[in-house]
Amino acid sequence: MCLLDLTPPNGLQREHLVSPNQQYGGLHHPGNVVRCCGGCNPRRQVGGKELVWEDHLADIVDKQGHSINVLQERKKRILEHIARYDYPELSDKEVAAITAIAKDLYDRVSEDVNKGVTLSWSIHEDLI
Repeated sequence: MCLLDLTPPNGLQREHLVSPNQQYGGLHHPGNVVRCCGGCNPRRQVGGKELVWEDHLADIVDKQGHSINVLQERKKRILEHIARYDYPELSDKEVAAITAIAKDLYDRVSEDVNKGVTLSWSIHEDLI
């Protein structure tokens, strides 16, 4: 079952509660990953940043027309999941280190992809 909108398990995906990216520095950890449906996986962007999971959940509950009680129950279920798998609370310094590493990895991958594309075009032109 999708832990965000409680739909039946049909084509479930995984959703990181705290995104493991340059903005949020979440970990790929069992306590940070929940089951969700394809409709809940993409997060809305506000001001160029993804919504944090609590706001994303509130957005989903609101779109479904449910009450604050439903939001609180779903949030409780997710917090229990986080606690069950002992997701660590990261300090600001730890998050800063993770986001710096993520940024470096993204930059390196982007650079390697650009080199690969340039090489592919060069080979393609040489063969034509």
